[in-house]
Amino acid sequence: MHSLAAGMICLALAGAGEQPNPNPRSPAAVAAIKRSEKSIAEAEAQFRKAKGDALRQLVADLEAAKAESMKAGSLDEANRVQARIDEVTEEMKNDAPASVKLARLLGGSRWAHEGGRNIVAYAADGTVSSNAWGNKSYRWTQTGPRTVRQGDPADPAVEITFDDDLKHALWVYASGKVSFAVRAK
Repeated sequence: MHSLAAGMICLALAGAGEQPNPNPRSPAAVAAIKRSEKSIAEAEAQFRKAKGDALRQLVADLEAAKAESMKAGSLDEANRVQARIDEVTEEMKNDAPASVKLARLLGGSRWAHEGGRNIVAYAADGTVSSNAWGNKSYRWTQTGPRTVRQGDPADPAVEITFDDDLKHALWVYASGKVSFAVRAK
């Protein structure tokens, strides 16, 4: 009796970790979702562009106002205007698409991989190189807010997910192998 109960508990626990795939699978639903995602991405890109244009114009107008304040001898006003220019410039950086933000954050970073034996270096232009690869470099492409795929464009070999503070990374290879990397100082 106890072994039957223990067996049932084991079966229940084994099934508890499995989650059914909640995403629709029918071709019509998948196509509708893809169309919607594309439309949303296009709308967001148009919004970012329009907002960026407006903010760039604001900076130009504020620069002119600052010059007028300085010409009039009002250093306090010129400093207030400059503070607003700095705020707007920072807002423009923060409003950049996620891919631009990740490229800025990853660009120039070096990662100790395979227990520190390999140093992997990312460039903001989308290239990645390593001492383990000799003179060869690969491309990396952002696939999520903190995830990139890297390798040959036709056959990305590994997907890397970075933690929020970009200090640790989980590498999942196409073969299923998993490894970790830490940001090198």
